[in-house]
Amino acid sequence: MGIEMTTDPSGAFLIWLPAGGSARPASDASFAAGDHYMKMKGTETFKMAVRTLGSTATASIKKAGLDLSDIDLVVPHQANIRIIEALAKSLDFPMAKVFVNVDRYGNTSAASVPLALSEAVAAGRVEKGAKLLFVAFGSGLTSGAITLEWTEDPANSSRADGIGPGNVSILPGYLEAVNPFPPALEWMLKK
Repeated sequence: MGIEMTTDPSGAFLIWLPAGGSARPASDASFAAGDHYMKMKGTETFKMAVRTLGSTATASIKKAGLDLSDIDLVVPHQANIRIIEALAKSLDFPMAKVFVNVDRYGNTSAASVPLALSEAVAAGRVEKGAKLLFVAFGSGLTSGAITLEWTEDPANSSRADGIGPGNVSILPGYLEAVNPFPPALEWMLKK
């Protein structure tokens, strides 16, 4: 299941866009009805997110050869606090060991886990040797998780503070363009 286009909100879709595509092109009536906005069965989507996050997290921990009790900090997708709290409850995991910043930024989508990790490190919540679980739920009702051991001392991050663009050089020929600049547009570079 994913984000699907349908004109049948009672169908199997949890998230849908009633109009605006080829099946139901834009019209005055569809605009007036607000059918160009995403629709969602909130309760069902919430339940699916919690179930999927929980099973994905559990599978990741197991694949890493660990138990949930080995995890020092969970850094979840920051969709909303209710999902995060329900995930912790479903796993019987203490909220004190879950990093939350959704209250400050809202749902930052795909950026939420790296933003939360950065804040957790800065706040001293991540130490060398910590076992971390990152888990996310997103577009297309997909999920992913990774369990890892933090192997760097976060205090060493201060070494990067004095590094700027002038301290970094790329060796000639090291980076080849993936998409070379089209010759037909080279005139733009001369301006």
